[in-house]
Amino acid sequence: MLHEEPYEERTSDLIARIRKMREAAREQMDRFGDPAEYNVEILHGRKNAQVTPDGAKP
Repeated sequence: MLHEEPYEERTSDLIARIRKMREAAREQMDRFGDPAEYNVEILHGRKNAQVTPDGAKP
């Protein structure tokens, strides 16, 4: 087995790691800001045919 220490001794380390990860995730979500500040566009349907820079379809 990789860890020879009893499970009970490792739980505090795991809990601390999870708390750190939660805090980091919360900081990232707070940096993102309010979703109402962003323009949201929902696209439906198929992708249009490719258009070349001069405006002609290939």
